[in-house]
Amino acid sequence: MSEQRRRDLLRFGATGVGALVAATMAEACAASAATGGTSSGTSTGWAQRYQVFNVHDYGAAGDGRHDDTAAIQQAIYAQQASGGVVWVPAGTYRVDGILLAAPQSGVASHTCILVGEGMNATTLQAVNPQYQYNGMIGYQADRVIAAVVLRDLTLDGNYVGAGGTVPQRTSGGHGALVSLPQPFTGASSFAPPAGRYHVFERVRFYRPAGYGFQPPSSSVLLQCVFEACGQPGAKVHYDNIGGGGDQDCLVTGCSWLDGAGNFVDFVAGQPGKPSRLRFVHNTSFNHQTGGIYAAGIGSIICGNAIGNVGSTTSGIGYDSGTAQSNRGRNLVFGNSLTGGLNLFHSGLSAKYGDRVFGNVGASDALVPSAPSAAPVSGTVYRNEAPYAVTLCLGAYAHGARSAHANAGGPTVLADVGVGSTLQTVATQWVPAQSTATAPQSVVLQVPGGWSYRFTARGCQFGSLTTVPLDAG
Repeated sequence: MSEQRRRDLLRFGATGVGALVAATMAEACAASAATGGTSSGTSTGWAQRYQVFNVHDYGAAGDGRHDDTAAIQQAIYAQQASGGVVWVPAGTYRVDGILLAAPQSGVASHTCILVGEGMNATTLQAVNPQYQYNGMIGYQADRVIAAVVLRDLTLDGNYVGAGGTVPQRTSGGHGALVSLPQPFTGASSFAPPAGRYHVFERVRFYRPAGYGFQPPSSSVLLQCVFEACGQPGAKVHYDNIGGGGDQDCLVTGCSWLDGAGNFVDFVAGQPGKPSRLRFVHNTSFNHQTGGIYAAGIGSIICGNAIGNVGSTTSGIGYDSGTAQSNRGRNLVFGNSLTGGLNLFHSGLSAKYGDRVFGNVGASDALVPSAPSAAPVSGTVYRNEAPYAVTLCLGAYAHGARSAHANAGGPTVLADVGVGSTLQTVATQWVPAQSTATAPQSVVLQVPGGWSYRFTARGCQFGSLTTVPLDAG
């Protein structure tokens, strides 16, 4: 490392890597443009210390017609040998899988920095759904990938259902727009992240035929856009961000537009490999359906303005496949939720040490909290957390006891659902031998954030008790 570069790193500090990359890109690419868009710029500033590898120098056309896979790959291989920035000028580049790694196996060279002119100017567009490296940006099993930095470009899956030409598979697995192992590891590694992260800044994930980003291990997504992801109306929906195993992911300042599928879904099925998500200050517009199933150990979901316009209910919490030992101490607060996106819908519980507070949403505002004593017949109540609700019946109404065995006898109608839209889940008959010392009861399994209602006919209500319920 040169003395000048060492001073630059010290000046920017450990938390200023993004700023260092930005300055590198801006000045180096400007120098490249000043010399005709080649990698041999000699002007002062960053271009004197960092090479710029313009993909056009390696034969890329960027005209939306030619296959530019090989040209872009050669530019990346050249960058991996000496460091620097791969510069992708404005245009549409047709690709069939790009490997962000050194050409030889088992070696991780330099951080791979791939920079465009803006998400509305530079586009990498998929040629077909069978990507070479499991993703349009992906890995090869025998390669070790260093840290990856992508900035200011669009990754276009070119899905036919959103006006493209690439079909969606109706069965089996499918690649993603981005599929990467953790930095400086092989494809199958789930080693601790150790403070090393891939960085995606102002990247547009557009109309994938499969997943958007999977797995996002040790990745930071800043001001990215997920547009037409999850294939609205398609037979098979895919997670926009998802994966399994050890995750450590920050998603902040991102937007979801005109899509479907889960915003994020991490499955931490193996003990000791928890999912960890920071999902902060994100927004959605016209998103059909999908949840945030990424609670693990210490995930934080806060300050988001998100929701679903579709009728299917989705939740915030744990994926059902997350191991019990990988659940605990998640924070969900300060979110504005709309439509069918509902708190507590997927296993968040005080038994795991989860904290949920200060959220605003349609499903929270429709009904009052559960009563501390006997409920009022016909009134809708909301369960704040996953509980088993037990209603003990009181005295019969006058004259109803003798008619218990027919349709006119004492009954309790139990309904449960989201918001004020409830469906009947049980009809409980009150038997004749019920006494004050041996009361009959009605038990409901009510997810947190859901609503319930007991309606009496020919009997009175006694006490109401709730017991914590693991709804994961």
